[in-house]
Amino acid sequence: MAVVCAAQATTPQEDEIFKAPMPHEAYGRAGAQVQVHRARLHGYFNGKEGNAALLARLKENVQACVTDHQRTGQPVNPPKAWPDYMVSHRDDYYLALQRSIQYSSGVSYQVKISDCSLLSKPVRTAKLESSAGICQIDLVAKIAKGNCGPDGHAGARPMPARPSGGADALQRMANDPAMAAMAAQLRQVSAYAASKTAQRKDVKGVTCDIWALPAATGGGSACYASGGSFKPAVGAASRQFGGLLLEMEQPEGLKLNAADAAMDTTVSAAVFTPYAAGGYSFTGGGGQ
Repeated sequence: MAVVCAAQATTPQEDEIFKAPMPHEAYGRAGAQVQVHRARLHGYFNGKEGNAALLARLKENVQACVTDHQRTGQPVNPPKAWPDYMVSHRDDYYLALQRSIQYSSGVSYQVKISDCSLLSKPVRTAKLESSAGICQIDLVAKIAKGNCGPDGHAGARPMPARPSGGADALQRMANDPAMAAMAAQLRQVSAYAASKTAQRKDVKGVTCDIWALPAATGGGSACYASGGSFKPAVGAASRQFGGLLLEMEQPEGLKLNAADAAMDTTVSAAVFTPYAAGGYSFTGGGGQ
């Protein structure tokens, strides 16, 4: 029985994800410029068992496949190198005053039963969001769903800031016998809401605030930058946290760290319309 003895090394698929230029670099400086806060984050999915355990299981599955194929005389082509991560992930964020876009890419692996090689599953998507709605973009299949207009939500209105005073409102509800039960339920829910800590740190030259994430599986934290000349009010994350994500630490989820970050910089408006390159199909209205 042969034992699979591949080396641990970054795979070509991982290189493609982490070494690819940022979208604004790919689009260049042509056309109208938009002021943004931007960041590139690299990382991986840890899972409840951890990345090392996930890779160990992958190796066991390959070995089992090789053993079975050799027993039955079938050809084998086991991997010559193992990936660094079972699930690699990268995010590129661009936050403008009234709109945001998040580019996400990743790759995961499974055993190809026919020859025991590794079958990789690359994913590349983007999500454009503003008060005008959401456009979900599959950059591989070239499909755009939702509000995907030619201006990339350039004319969207800034989202209003969330009202403050939530704790006071909850206390007033608790003091009202008719609302006390609802107040108790809301307090239970709010216990799982993200909360800003007193800690701050510098990541790639940008200062960010650390937030606790009790709702994340296994807990966790995130670091959001809220400096710069403007505070973006778009995107699910920025509406809740009010800033640019620079780090994410979830013991049983994603672990992300900024590889590049900049506040108050300009990029081509083409960053917000990747579907304008041609060849895309549109669904959900608002397409080009």
